[in-house]
Amino acid sequence: MSDVSARALDLFDDYIEMPPAQRERALAELSTRDPELYRALQALLDSDANADSSLLDRSPAALVEQRRARESRDQADAGPDPRLGTRLGPWRIERLIARGGMGSVYEAQRDDGQYRQRVALKCILAELATPALIAAFRDERNVLARLDHPGIAALIDAGVDDTGHPWFAMRYVEGIAIDTWCDRHRASVRQRVDLLIQACEALGYAHAQGVLHRDIKPSNLLVGVDGRVQLVDFGIASTFVALAGADREQLALSREYAAPEARDRGATAPATDLYALGVLSYRLLCGQWPTPLHALRDLMDDAGPGEALPMDRLLDDAAPAVAEQRGVANLTALKRLLAGDLSALVRKAVALRPQDRYASINEYAEDLRRWREHRPLAIRGDDLLYRARKFARRHRLAVGVAAAVAVAGAVGAGLALRQHRIAVRETQATAAVSRLFASTLGMATLSGLGSAPFSSKALLDKTERELHGLSLDEHPLLHARSLATLARSYAVLGDYRHAQRLADQAQVALGDARDDEGSIAATRLAMLNSRGRYAEAEKLARAQLERIGDSDDAHAQSMRLSFGAELAKAQWGQADTLGAVRTMDELVDQAQRLSRDHEEVRAELLLVRANFLHRMLRFEDAEADAIKAEALARPRNPILADDALDLLVTILGRRGKPDVLKRAQELAANRRRNLGPSHPKTAEAVLGLAWAQYPHQVQEDIEGALTQLEASHGRDSPTFAMALGGISWAIARDDKDNVRLLREALSTLQRTAGPQAEQTIALKGNLGAALISLSGVQRTPRDVAEGIELLRQTIEEKRRSGIAAPYERSLLVSTILADGDISRLAEAQRQVDESLREAERYYGGPHDLLLQDLSQLGDQLLYVRGEREQADRRFAQRIEDNRAFLDRKLLERTSEDYLRAHFLNRALVFRALHAHETCRRIDAAAHLDRALRFDERVLDRDDPITLTVRGYRDSLRDQGLMLDTTNALWLSKSETEAVNRRARACNKG
Repeated sequence: MSDVSARALDLFDDYIEMPPAQRERALAELSTRDPELYRALQALLDSDANADSSLLDRSPAALVEQRRARESRDQADAGPDPRLGTRLGPWRIERLIARGGMGSVYEAQRDDGQYRQRVALKCILAELATPALIAAFRDERNVLARLDHPGIAALIDAGVDDTGHPWFAMRYVEGIAIDTWCDRHRASVRQRVDLLIQACEALGYAHAQGVLHRDIKPSNLLVGVDGRVQLVDFGIASTFVALAGADREQLALSREYAAPEARDRGATAPATDLYALGVLSYRLLCGQWPTPLHALRDLMDDAGPGEALPMDRLLDDAAPAVAEQRGVANLTALKRLLAGDLSALVRKAVALRPQDRYASINEYAEDLRRWREHRPLAIRGDDLLYRARKFARRHRLAVGVAAAVAVAGAVGAGLALRQHRIAVRETQATAAVSRLFASTLGMATLSGLGSAPFSSKALLDKTERELHGLSLDEHPLLHARSLATLARSYAVLGDYRHAQRLADQAQVALGDARDDEGSIAATRLAMLNSRGRYAEAEKLARAQLERIGDSDDAHAQSMRLSFGAELAKAQWGQADTLGAVRTMDELVDQAQRLSRDHEEVRAELLLVRANFLHRMLRFEDAEADAIKAEALARPRNPILADDALDLLVTILGRRGKPDVLKRAQELAANRRRNLGPSHPKTAEAVLGLAWAQYPHQVQEDIEGALTQLEASHGRDSPTFAMALGGISWAIARDDKDNVRLLREALSTLQRTAGPQAEQTIALKGNLGAALISLSGVQRTPRDVAEGIELLRQTIEEKRRSGIAAPYERSLLVSTILADGDISRLAEAQRQVDESLREAERYYGGPHDLLLQDLSQLGDQLLYVRGEREQADRRFAQRIEDNRAFLDRKLLERTSEDYLRAHFLNRALVFRALHAHETCRRIDAAAHLDRALRFDERVLDRDDPITLTVRGYRDSLRDQGLMLDTTNALWLSKSETEAVNRRARACNKG
């Protein structure tokens, strides 16, 4: 049989099942795309149409088509569709998309002159308008109105036609049936599983709303141009409540996909939707029905449902093109891919008895994800050997199972007994390590990009002790990779010293063995970066990249991305921040050219770049990367997706976006669901939520999360120190106690992460700010002096690291201005000038608010140096540039709005001060009144800025003086006194 004939034979069943109109369109498209295949397929179809064979001589698909053809002919006899060209509500019907058992679906355009919009408009078949059908149709409309999910076509409009029959308009989905899309794109098995997971998510959402679909089949799962699945046509949908009350008439049931209980008794439940999705899974993954006679049950009296067969067994008589369509070399390779876990989980979805299926669509989706990520299936139970094998599949670099077994396995009777014994020992050692790691480290990765969700340092210590107890001297590569995995695990927890020791031990254990897969080098590289030895890390990364060269196999591509990401981290650590971002840009671009199977890697790379951009204060770019990383990872790796969401919450918080609280709540809920309530990452998410809830954070939640982090990592760990330093303000008794907690956290970071670590530098700046911000009797000159020195150190260390320090510079300049020491004005001016240069280099633009705030500090310096007129003109221009903001009402205030309000208030107050000292008291009062009206409209009445402005206004009105009644110290006391002296002189004059 020729290749073309085989491909035509494989397509035959699919085409013969299509309604005539759809088949004509598909054949026309095929004739243009592949004329030779079209001719071969058309010959088969013509032969089938002319055949007069017995029932058993016909294919199952042909027999099913006989029934469908009769139905299609009956519909065609009705003549032209009278609805074409007519209007329903504001919609003009343009063409028929599909006709089903309940009604017809049309493409329609809005035609009332308001705006343009295309919809899919569904109308009931007038000739079939029984009360039950009309009720079901209305139910679908009500069902759609309550569903809001990106994977479900949303309801846009609804109404009743002139005959009293209901219609509704749905979001138009520019897509094709999921099976057609997969075959047309030659989607791999993994890509098909990804689409099934998307379908599960949409259907699971509907079930969570109490809604069943009841007609899952390929034509009701459309894949759009963006590759996303859309669930459509809830034509016979029902709610759980309705079903509990009474049985509904069976309407337009797609019997090839219907569960046995639905076909025989009309029973409907979430398990029936699951069964249909299971049948669809068989069709997508192996191109077969669950049993050979599955599609013949309506045509043969003795064709009982029968137990579903494993997918690999159903491929015995399949055409070679089935494998080709799935990107696999041959049927043998496809059988290997489908056998085992994947076949078992899909087979469970189509179990004959509902109680033998998965308990929910979500559980089915989770096992699909587990297969996708090489994790143990929930249905496999606690078989340790099975879990060890799955761990080895996920972490080839960690335990070297594949290499060890391939090299040492006994594959024939001709191997010597000694080789066989070596193989047995190698396999036993590998299994022992696999069981150990599978039971403790879980999802550890050596990619160099992601993070590992370990439960605690104590668990890692236990793993290490047990690893040292294994006899691995005869297996150097396995031993070395095991130690390397532990090293990375300790690094994730922040125990960099011990991680480095384990990495060194891994290098020693390797000895003369070859590290062809690069896992030991990858670990050494990660350790060098984590210990701040960036020059060595860059040298090693470039050497490994040169060794890989232009090799284009899958492993080389993976390691190129891994070593490239470590190279970017080394560049960042050497203050080449822009070079690090360029490296990540190139890596992200390389990953874009990989297949859809690598979307998890793309997510990891985007997350690394987002971290860089966030630290450079390029928040918009960082936010875009984090959003994209989360979207790529969510269907495949929920832990990684939550890592992206974690960064996104931080970015949204720093930008003061109003949705930060919602996303922080989502992250905390995800962590609890995916990692459990006692996991340290869950505790960190709780602290992030408290930060987003300020000032309404729950004290007990914060204390509980800190207790959990301390139990997991120990109080003397960088992870706990960073958490303590980030939340100290919320648990401190007062400002002085906050300073104490920050000192403790900083001391721990200096001792564990090192004085030059980025988190150490950042916390040093936080401590400096806290010392300067002490109020009342708690604030001493010694505290201020120490705070200023810490800010100077932070600024210098960030400068050496290639990171902008606008907040620290701004606070330092403000402190100098408030202190009134004119001998330090030159230093303040240098800080402003350098900050403006940093801003324009790293993150600034002409409308950047940080840039405007820093620039205004320069205006204040002009004022203090006596260049009042020039400063006043600049303040006036700044107010004019932001007049629209000053005059509008803010319904929700972000931190960016607050920053703008802060520098505009200062501009108005300084204009008032200048007017006051130049004998223009009315102008001074007008500036203050304008500021106060703005503050009371935009800020809280008790906001510190509002109180400061009100104090200036009241003292001017009551005493004829402008006084800083709240010690905001926008201007030093000595300068304020000088302004008021000059104002008194005006009054005397």
